[in-house]
Amino acid sequence: MLEFDDALHLIHKFPNTWNTVKGEIRRFILSRFSYSIVYKIEKKKLAIIAVMHHSRKPLYWAERVSDK
Repeated sequence: MLEFDDALHLIHKFPNTWNTVKGEIRRFILSRFSYSIVYKIEKKKLAIIAVMHHSRKPLYWAERVSDK
């Protein structure tokens, strides 16, 4: 879980650093595990949309966000 905590810290500190995957949705790829953190920047907060496993349905989380 240390890598996950470190990832959240980096996302919080540098939220615009990682690539977008759909609209304003961004993805941070964890280096030691086959997971990514899918998130969105909302005004003064970060919204974690999913912790996505790379071998599962790749865009299952997309229905959680609107196209506003």
